Amino acid sequence: MSPYKRKSDRVLKFTQEMLNMAADRISKGESKRSVAKALGVNECTLRKRLREGTVPTSLGRFKPIFSKAQEKELADHIRDLEARFYGLRMKDVRSLAFQYAKLNHISHRFNEQNLMAGKHWAQDFAARNRLSLRAPEKCSLGRATGFNKVQCDRFFKNLKLVYEKTKVLSHRIFNMDETGLCTVPNKLHKIYAVKGKRTVSKIVSADRGQLVTAVCCMSASGTWVPPGLIFARKRMKEELFYGAPPGTLKMISDSGYMNTELFLVWLHHFSTFVKPSESDPVVLIMDNHISHCSLEAVLFARSHFITLLTLPPHGSHKLQPLDRVFFFPLKTAFSGECDKWMVSNPGRPITMREMAALFHSAYSKVATIEICEKSFDCTGIYPYNPDIFTAADFAPSEVTDKFHSDVDRQGQEDINRNELIEWSDEDEIPLAELQRQEKQKITIEKENRTPTNSPIFNQNQKEYANQSPRHSLSSVKLNESDPCCSVTPKMILPLPKAKYEQIRKTKSKRSEILSSTPYKEHLLEQTEEKLKAQKGKRKILKCKQASATKIDNTICPGCNENFSYSDWLMCRVCQTWWHEDCSNYLGSGSFLCDLCDK
Repeated sequence: MSPYKRKSDRVLKFTQEMLNMAADRISKGESKRSVAKALGVNECTLRKRLREGTVPTSLGRFKPIFSKAQEKELADHIRDLEARFYGLRMKDVRSLAFQYAKLNHISHRFNEQNLMAGKHWAQDFAARNRLSLRAPEKCSLGRATGFNKVQCDRFFKNLKLVYEKTKVLSHRIFNMDETGLCTVPNKLHKIYAVKGKRTVSKIVSADRGQLVTAVCCMSASGTWVPPGLIFARKRMKEELFYGAPPGTLKMISDSGYMNTELFLVWLHHFSTFVKPSESDPVVLIMDNHISHCSLEAVLFARSHFITLLTLPPHGSHKLQPLDRVFFFPLKTAFSGECDKWMVSNPGRPITMREMAALFHSAYSKVATIEICEKSFDCTGIYPYNPDIFTAADFAPSEVTDKFHSDVDRQGQEDINRNELIEWSDEDEIPLAELQRQEKQKITIEKENRTPTNSPIFNQNQKEYANQSPRHSLSSVKLNESDPCCSVTPKMILPLPKAKYEQIRKTKSKRSEILSSTPYKEHLLEQTEEKLKAQKGKRKILKCKQASATKIDNTICPGCNENFSYSDWLMCRVCQTWWHEDCSNYLGSGSFLCDLCDK
């Protein structure tokens, strides 16, 4: 049953200040009736308050369970968990509220059997603290933890070095990235249907579509390099590119994805349209996919005055201009074009031959100057803004943050200490320095609230992934005879923190200036090491085994029958196969057939 909703907005009009004012005026000789009229209250109300000497503190018998400070503390903890991508469901919030009231000895009306607060309380609590139930988007663990302040600061340092060296303007700063387009769009536009109908459908080409990779590139000033299309094919077919945007680079690969050879082809395409020179170089920003970091691509970029700068790993959703602003409207427009084609051609599916024309229609609508300017501005690349991301953006990475400045600086002795400006270890600010004040503040706060020998700190806490607020009540024990001890929501449900360090077999990637001399030398060293390792390996020649067809066609000279599954012997001289029953073999030594024994 829904709780009672008041029909009028009743408020406490008679306050303690009014009572004190009325008492002063009456003591000076004014009548109670005149004072009540002057204050705008009923005379009976004034006489009653003067007689009791108090004012009402509530409008009824129901009182809030938590104070405003306690509700704020609970709401702040819920926001902290959500900021780290470990948000709570409604059941979790209700269970956490019950534990919070129980452990702090707060009188409550929550359900003692289910160990939860009510649904209506949770809804009212959310409304009072500006919280709402939202459907979250999936975010991988790599993206959540990979985008951290250390990696982001490194990227902006590299970007600053590039800007200071090249002195490029906005029309020479480019961003390149690939995206996949499918013959079956992932998301369809809304349509009108009968109200109340349970299932609303729209026709598409197939259950699972075929993928085409589109390679897009734009500058910070609004210049667009003609795109490239990669089809999953063994042989080139011109009919696949009918209707493509003018100047489109035609590419094919076995998988339909970008690889090292195709990226080198695209660099030639990029250089043809951009025309970099020694007096007018360009900066190309891209992700650090393995296909972009080959030695051939680095050598080509250096010889054609192209500065290659990579983004931090798992950071393209925040730092890649194309990902931030362009690709979503592109795929939305492409989905609309696919829908138009299906409506105009009933009974026909979209094949690979129509993909280029559909992409052209969507690309021409979305590729605008405004998109370019907003893309580079929101990432802080141009205009240069290294402080565009706040602590809230790095909150998910705090789950795996550790005090290990040596790990943050691993492999930086020679790689990317480029010829532009020499870097020292002091330039790499360890994450411990960035969070030391906050850690000390939290430690002092916990020590002041709870004694060090409190069972709350001595317990072995479970992993957050396996912990539910409902089941953590039994693990958090409090001395009920000590009413002064306060338990915070953070003690009941701690913020998620990784306990085990993942052992890496390879060094983690970082933002790099690929066209720098140290990185080129690093690639040359890697290539030489691979060649030495290959030379050191001994080639083992494997004997070719006779195929099953050849064995089946073998005829025994003794009985003139084909191969069977009975025992066979091969003569050591003529290497002819005989049935064991057809030979004179006695079971010891090598076999010599009757023909060779004569």
